Amino acid sequence: MSPSDAFTRFRKSMSIGYDQWHDGVGYDLEAFAAMTPAEREEVAAEICAQANLDWRDMEVLRVHGGRASFDRLRTSLAGGGIEERAYAVAELLKTGRMPGSVPDFQLAHVLDDLTDLRGLTVALDAAREHGGPMCNGALMRGARDRPGVAFHFGGVACFLAGASEQPWGWDLRPMLLRLQAQDSPGTRAAAFAELCRAVRIDPDAIPPPGLGRGLEFPNGRRTSRSNP
Repeated sequence: MSPSDAFTRFRKSMSIGYDQWHDGVGYDLEAFAAMTPAEREEVAAEICAQANLDWRDMEVLRVHGGRASFDRLRTSLAGGGIEERAYAVAELLKTGRMPGSVPDFQLAHVLDDLTDLRGLTVALDAAREHGGPMCNGALMRGARDRPGVAFHFGGVACFLAGASEQPWGWDLRPMLLRLQAQDSPGTRAAAFAELCRAVRIDPDAIPPPGLGRGLEFPNGRRTSRSNP
């Protein structure tokens, strides 16, 4: 049987050149949805068999929605590089198949391992939408301990704590910029103390990673995960 027109369009969209890569153009998900069930299964199986996935591959697996696709996303979350893990948790959240506090735990693990810009934006966007006490703790640890992400983590912490109307607002920028002072521990320590006052927590209350304890912001916003 000849492939459908939708299958041909989708296959063409998988040829990512520099312009598509640079502009963040994904695969043609409309064409994927219009393919026959057998064609969708074929593509999903091919993607599942890949050693590493990028965000475009993960979007397809999420749209496909089969058990093998879901399990492959979980494999990326458990054992991929940090950027792959960040995109995997974001796509898994979109499936609506991560129950209870699982999203908060999984996001916190990813946040605790972020040291630079790889996967940063997608992980922080997910934390703003779905995070909870575990993510709060991870954000504060990152702001305190890792200058490479401290500016970004501190901004999202302030937003989730209700200390600002938007992350990285202009009123926060002087303090956030001092958090990333690589060569000045004293400057960083003073900025972190200011951050703790802004989010109204005792710095000694920030739990170490891996203990299964979170951190509540007294005036924190309710995320979609915490909404009834």
